[in-house]
Amino acid sequence: MSNNLSTRDETVSGYPAHILLRMAHIKVLNDRRTYAIGATLLVGESEVVDDVPTACTDGINKYYGAGFLAELTLKQTTYLVLHECLHVLKMDLMRHKDLIEEDAQLFNAAADYVVNGIIESLGADDLIEQPPGALVDAKFDGWDVRQVYEFLRKGKQQQQQQGGQSGGQSGGQGNGQDGESGVTVDGKRYSTETMDEHVESKATPADMQEVAEQIKAAVIQAGLMAGVNGGSLPQAIKNAAAPEIDWRQELDDFVQVAMLGDDDITFRKYDRRYVTEEIYYPTTYTERVGELVIAMDTSGSTYGPVLDEFTSAMYRLLDTVRPERVRIIHWDYVVQGVDVLTEQDYLDEAAFTKALKPKGGGGTRVGAVSKYIEEYRIEADCCVVFTDGYVESDPQWTVRMPTLWLVTRCETFVPPGGGRMVKVRAK
Repeated sequence: MSNNLSTRDETVSGYPAHILLRMAHIKVLNDRRTYAIGATLLVGESEVVDDVPTACTDGINKYYGAGFLAELTLKQTTYLVLHECLHVLKMDLMRHKDLIEEDAQLFNAAADYVVNGIIESLGADDLIEQPPGALVDAKFDGWDVRQVYEFLRKGKQQQQQQGGQSGGQSGGQGNGQDGESGVTVDGKRYSTETMDEHVESKATPADMQEVAEQIKAAVIQAGLMAGVNGGSLPQAIKNAAAPEIDWRQELDDFVQVAMLGDDDITFRKYDRRYVTEEIYYPTTYTERVGELVIAMDTSGSTYGPVLDEFTSAMYRLLDTVRPERVRIIHWDYVVQGVDVLTEQDYLDEAAFTKALKPKGGGGTRVGAVSKYIEEYRIEADCCVVFTDGYVESDPQWTVRMPTLWLVTRCETFVPPGGGRMVKVRAK
């Protein structure tokens, strides 16, 4: 950014655009409520440009239109800076490429509702003020991007159906293609016209990893500063900075401990992996009849590459653990089907892959799985639930066996019954 302070650069507020932006940066970095968000100012570039109507981010860099800044107060500019920084912090444009491809306008609106909700929750009226066009609605407080997107998408679909039934389109579909800019749900209008622009991220997986590491390091440092100054980080920011867990390793460890944890060892048969090195390790054996339950959310039909990776990881794991039975439960609002596979069945990769393909497609009620297990008195060694996480608000889960929840989408999902949860992301 230029340091030129000539009168030619002055905006109507009396400050050059780049100076106004710099002042907003200083306010963000000097306030304990915004330390963590401002940490992403260290990631990518922050520039004032002439060819952006309002503001823009590609998920790494932040750009601000000189003309737009000319119309804002310092408090509004500070709000705008927090807004762009939060898109970077949450890695919205990198994590949700599937939503962008499906409906860019709805995604943009969903992402804006979420980041603005975080900003509003800071309680910083002395520091910030909503700029023109900011999407804010208390309904979405605590929601994640995919939840808001799904809400808007269903509303849009209902409008399209109603429009088709009445022989025409109802206004404001917000489809990102025809300029319409709103969705009406239960008589309430939700705007999808965003304040800023979100440019498609060109980041490679290596870029994403590097950015993620930079963000985590910056936020951790910001958290330390907030603690020293008597503040704390918002939960949404803590979640964004949390380290990624390799779900494949978690899956392996969970199932092996649950199914082999009580095995005895024997020297009658050596571990062949080490015999060539003249190292004679014992092997494990068990006299138990082992059963593994896999509960497949039927909305898994939308999982794509994630489902493929889960199937591959599970197939490799079963080749190691070799339970006597694998019970695959397909569920939506009710249990839609159950496949019980023996070793001969599940070690046939084609048959196993087919058995994991979701069946059903209705509403979502994970309590149906618990009811089935209780009704049929299933006594397995452990249960793996593969789900997008969008289930009923108060799941009734009485399953006593150890349960691992592999959650692909919902960022706010909390496992019922105190089970372990791991977020699943495709490579």
